[in-house]
Amino acid sequence: PKAREILSLPPGKTTMVDVLNSLSGKIDIRTKVEEAIQKSTIITVHDIGLGAFNLHVIIIPVKDKDGGFLGSVIVLHDRTKTKELEALRNQFEAMMIHDLRAPLG
Repeated sequence: PKAREILSLPPGKTTMVDVLNSLSGKIDIRTKVEEAIQKSTIITVHDIGLGAFNLHVIIIPVKDKDGGFLGSVIVLHDRTKTKELEALRNQFEAMMIHDLRAPLG
């Protein structure tokens, strides 16, 4: 349900095509999946903006016990709240630095 909310997908069955279409223009998932498979490594794409959400997309290649490729797992990590807290912290730091530098009156 949370992934559907983030990707603006209707309730019900969701296919990989739906996910790809929702992310189109933001990230080329197909290319990233191919890169993860070819390099046999986890690929992370930071700071994908989808409406009000900020995501990290993690693509993990999955192999069988013999090393054959089975598929991949795509994890959408919602970092919206973390980014909001970082922005508040930065604003607070800027305010404190300004106040500390200002002469006492």
